[in-house]
Amino acid sequence: MKTSWRSGTRPLENHLKICHTISMNKTNFRLTDPAFIQALRDLPAFLLSTDADLDMAYDWVCEMSAPFANDLAAFDLFYDVYNETFDQAA
Repeated sequence: MKTSWRSGTRPLENHLKICHTISMNKTNFRLTDPAFIQALRDLPAFLLSTDADLDMAYDWVCEMSAPFANDLAAFDLFYDVYNETFDQAA
């Protein structure tokens, strides 16, 4: 039986289930967070006025709402807005 590297005693399978549950709860919250949604709405204007790269855009959205790198659904949405902004501008 594999164990968690942190606890050394807790079965790894249980640790992964706990992490998945916590991650899923955060994912659902971020996609319904009004500050995050507003930041994505404002992102195209920010990008076009500053010519920001991906890192700068991510930092800006985090300042407007909260970090979301561990939330795959939220990051995918952010990345889509980022790419669509520059695709439409070209």
